[in-house]
Amino acid sequence: MQVAVYSLPSGGCAVVTPCPPMTAAQVLAKDVPTGAASIVLDSTALPSAPQAQWSIVNGAIVVTPLTAAQLAPSLVSAASAACSNIINQITPDDTHQYAFTNAASILNGNGGVAPTTGPLASKFASLAASFGESVANFAILVNDVQGASLDLGAAQAALKSAAAAATTATQLAAALTAFETALAAVVSEITTAGVTVTAPPAITISGINA
Repeated sequence: MQVAVYSLPSGGCAVVTPCPPMTAAQVLAKDVPTGAASIVLDSTALPSAPQAQWSIVNGAIVVTPLTAAQLAPSLVSAASAACSNIINQITPDDTHQYAFTNAASILNGNGGVAPTTGPLASKFASLAASFGESVANFAILVNDVQGASLDLGAAQAALKSAAAAATTATQLAAALTAFETALAAVVSEITTAGVTVTAPPAITISGINA
């Protein structure tokens, strides 16, 4: 099928598929903004790269790869989503979030051990029960998951730093590989601590590793 392609003021191109009986050439004449570069071609000849990378030069579509600076935000966003995926598996709802946050606060204020007397001991026991754990096991779980969470934050920070410094897509790909290796280690840490989590889907970003 013939389609109409025209350049956008903000960069990239738009593709318009005509509705019969209109032809692609008629679409160009009717809808393309004045001054925009445009062509008609078969839809099978369209590039597979994102349209934001297209431009029309001498009657043909030219694909210009995105720069590292343009690709970095997508990488950082994908890494953040992967981290959130893991966190949401640990504390999937408000009840678990409340219990874990409060338990961590109690442990951190008591040298990393569960209190054995007083109101805080009762509160910690109640929080452990909400997770279906004994006090001793819950203390170990919370401490271990806190450690893994710190490692998760460090992995995300390292990726952000590497992405900001990258000047090539190859460097971004290396940063992504390092991040996913660190992520796998965190998943292993958390699982060993007693919380079953699964690794988020592998990150695939056009221009970086696809």
